[in-house]
Amino acid sequence: MKSGAETYRLRHKEQDTLSAILNLLIVYENSGRIAHCDRLNSGRVFIPYTTKAGQRRGRMIRLCREGTPDAFFITNKGRIVWIEVKSKKGRQRFEQERFEKKVKKLPSHEYWVVRGIEEFERRLKEVMLNVPSE
Repeated sequence: MKSGAETYRLRHKEQDTLSAILNLLIVYENSGRIAHCDRLNSGRVFIPYTTKAGQRRGRMIRLCREGTPDAFFITNKGRIVWIEVKSKKGRQRFEQERFEKKVKKLPSHEYWVVRGIEEFERRLKEVMLNVPSE
């Protein structure tokens, strides 16, 4: 079992990689090299609000279902690439593996487990040039 500090470091590394990937995809989208990209969040969040009478309330909002990847992008030719970011030692949860299996059966869809920005950049170039992945 991982310690709290170790879990935080792994998660922090994944977040750094995901941020770098999203920044790169936004550059690609803004320059017209891909059609769309987005970050996906799963789980639930509490949204607080204040009523007109000044009462503090809130409600739970459900985001994407468990197992949904961290992000996705759509190429200009209609290919959809789902991206799950993991640390070097990180493993997919059962729900993530199940989603991957579903996606791999679909035409024009790919599912990538990415462990660093360098790996992502290499695979992105392959997709953009229509070169098959290794």
